[in-house]
Amino acid sequence: MEVVNPVYRTIDSAVRKLAGKLTRKGKEFVAFILEGEIAPQNVEEYLQKKADLQEEIGSLEKDVERLKAERKKTKKHIQFGEFPEKDRFRRLSVQSKYLIDTIKMIAYRAETSMVNIVREKMNHKDEARSLLRAICKSDADIIPNYEAGVLTVRLHQLANRSSGETMLHLCDELNATETVFPGTELRLIYELVTWQNPRGQEFRGSRPRKWWS
Repeated sequence: MEVVNPVYRTIDSAVRKLAGKLTRKGKEFVAFILEGEIAPQNVEEYLQKKADLQEEIGSLEKDVERLKAERKKTKKHIQFGEFPEKDRFRRLSVQSKYLIDTIKMIAYRAETSMVNIVREKMNHKDEARSLLRAICKSDADIIPNYEAGVLTVRLHQLANRSSGETMLHLCDELNATETVFPGTELRLIYELVTWQNPRGQEFRGSRPRKWWS
């Protein structure tokens, strides 16, 4: 893998910095004029200032040309293996941070999508995100069935039994995506372990029959 040579980057940065300073000094030289009376002291100060600026500009021009020549001889890109050890570690740290940030953003967007699904079945919609996080932290049974080509994730009921219908709704929506677990050919199926109505009757599967009708 090719990466930007840190030596080239340092030289290029120095060139840009000096070139910017050279430009500013050039403008200062052009803008500097003799003001006030043409008295010997004023003229001497003017000529001395002009000479100092011209000398500084000449020095900057030499430095810029020297650095440009050095930059020209330096590889702009090198193989990652050629990276100095300290710079290699720093670059890996930055790349890891970018990767972690990307994963966090993907996870947040996925969470937000599920929150919107959960809200559809909630009266207190502002509690949707906390409920979803409680669901994600709850116990679950993972049951692969290679013959049927499915991977069943059985969620356990939360302490708050009224959240059961919301969990079932989320399961239905997730099942409708027919997502295949990465690295396998198993389709993910979400369901609740049990669902118990006030009469004590239990149902299994992702959708119980309506006991309230």
